Amino acid sequence: MANSPPLVQTREGLLRNAREYQRAVGQASASIKPSQVLRWYYFPKERVVGASRFIGYEGMTAELYDEILEGNGMTINGGTTSKHLQNTGWFEPIESGPDFDKAWSLARGLVRSVSPGSSVNKSALFFKYK
Repeated sequence: MANSPPLVQTREGLLRNAREYQRAVGQASASIKPSQVLRWYYFPKERVVGASRFIGYEGMTAELYDEILEGNGMTINGGTTSKHLQNTGWFEPIESGPDFDKAWSLARGLVRSVSPGSSVNKSALFFKYK
């Protein structure tokens, strides 16, 4: 039976993972597909966004993410991480306004850095760190 990495438990871990997500996208990892992200988490002070499926697990790295998707015996699930992040109370949904615009712009930049001409998934939801 496959297991999952532990869920992230601290803001510091989340932020570390969000910064790692930026690096992973910058490396153009084949398994990182920002255009498919359905839940973006925005850290306004740091001006970074991250995908729930990536930032929601403790100590996630581009290399570990690739290994998991290549079948190393572990599983990851964006639904699991989204539910966990919602239950922490650390984030609030954003649907409009300056914070939404900034978060969307950062997400669009990541999407286009991998796939020029692509855009943020139309079904994507955005959440801001409180």
